[in-house]
Amino acid sequence: MGVSWIEFKGKKILYANFLNMKDDAQNRQILELEMKMIAQSAEPVLLLVNLEGATMSPESSQYTKEQLMKFGPKVVKSALVGITGFKPVIVDGIGRAVSGLNQRIFSTLDEAKEWLVS
Repeated sequence: MGVSWIEFKGKKILYANFLNMKDDAQNRQILELEMKMIAQSAEPVLLLVNLEGATMSPESSQYTKEQLMKFGPKVVKSALVGITGFKPVIVDGIGRAVSGLNQRIFSTLDEAKEWLVS
């Protein structure tokens, strides 16, 4: 869990790992670090978010949307992994709130990374 820069095929990707995260306070802490790293990036950001097994409250979803509206324009592509059940509807709503966000959902981290660097 956490946020870090990774490299894949010579390109930098910001990786936010919410794997099995159930605690809203921890979710928010990771999200705040993710947004700080996006804001500090001198270059446009390729973003990979792992939400496998994670749950997010409506308040956290709203906070995510608010933060992405501020910093989302720096994100060139956003790849999400672990979105199942009703979650795609929430994610789609957040994505539409951020004008121009190029966001897709993938089944695996490898598929997501391949799309990000393509």
